[in-house]
Amino acid sequence: TVPAGLGVVQAIAAGHFHTIALKQNGTVACWGRNVESQCNVPAGLANVIAVSGGWKHSLALKSDGLVAAWGNNSTVSQTPPASLSGVTRIAAGSQHNIALRSNGTVTCWGAGTANTGISPNFGQAAPPAGLGGVTRIAAGQNHSAALKSDGTVVCWGQNTNQQTSVPAGLGGVVAIAAGNSHTIALRSNGTVAAWGLNTSGQTTVPAGLGVVTGLGAGGQHTLAVVASAPTAVLVSSTPATCSGATGAIDVTVTNATSVAWSGPGGFASSSLDLASVAAGAYTLVASGPGGSTTLNVTVAAAP
Repeated sequence: TVPAGLGVVQAIAAGHFHTIALKQNGTVACWGRNVESQCNVPAGLANVIAVSGGWKHSLALKSDGLVAAWGNNSTVSQTPPASLSGVTRIAAGSQHNIALRSNGTVTCWGAGTANTGISPNFGQAAPPAGLGGVTRIAAGQNHSAALKSDGTVVCWGQNTNQQTSVPAGLGGVVAIAAGNSHTIALRSNGTVAAWGLNTSGQTTVPAGLGVVTGLGAGGQHTLAVVASAPTAVLVSSTPATCSGATGAIDVTVTNATSVAWSGPGGFASSSLDLASVAAGAYTLVASGPGGSTTLNVTVAAAP
């Protein structure tokens, strides 16, 4: 149930039984289960640029690179390290957290930290030694993932369901996400790779999915944003009104990265709207990540 009067929201995140909204003014609103105070936003919290939700806790990244946390702290999953600063991204797992710092390194805390004995301990908060060049992070229930600047993925933590077994040869990755026990990666060509637990089909990428531009993961399901095919709509076609005169074509195109016109006498143009064109039949092909669309337009001849 979205709170009445929530206002304009710029980002959202979900924990196990609670929801977090980052408002346009940099403040945070939470609702849902609050047994562990995971919805009790700290008084005065402002200038927030990102949020993330864990099992029973919440995280917020502020514009100064510091992290605020609230909720259950039984595994020290709430309290960020005192020295943590320069953070650019955050990710909350079930009972652990990951912070990406501006120097491309990651800092983790909570359950699974090396040598703490805090349970559950699968090393999910103990990143591999020497890990650097990280651009994005993701946290599952008891595992962690990092996307490096070279397009490769590194995972660590629980591997009972092969959720940290990155497929051999995986590269060209531009985004990652993690569910409870599965991991997904979006390649630069718009295709998706997925691995880990598949009891609900969460790692079975649908055939013919199309060009994916974004992805996300729930506990046992996966989401993909698929690029739509371009649309092309004729606004007007001005005829050649007299002998020797030329006409014009005005169109509106969405979801396209390029347009190409062809017409009589070998006519070709990459401009969206056409002016001073001879009478005849013209074809527009609008292309984008989601495919291409064709629009046929006729410029009437002078009477």
